Amino acid sequence: MFRSINAGLSWERMALGRRDEFARAPLITRVWDSEDTLFALADRTAWGSHDGGASWIELASDLPSRATVLVGAL
Repeated sequence: MFRSINAGLSWERMALGRRDEFARAPLITRVWDSEDTLFALADRTAWGSHDGGASWIELASDLPSRATVLVGAL
C-alpha cells in the first residue's frame, strides 16, 4: 500500500500494523472534518489512525468476509 502527501508527485510505502501488501486494495476513509483521522479495512481487519496514516491501531480482526462496515465519528 502506498500514500502520497504531495498530490501524487512522490509516493511512500505505508503499512497497516506490520503488513503493507494485501490480496485486495484496502478501503480507506477519512473523517470529514479531520485530515489526521483515518479508518481502513483490509483482509477482514479494521484499523484506525490519528496521525494521517503514519501509524495504525488495529480496531477489530476476524470480521465476516461479507461484512458491511459503517464507520461513524462523533
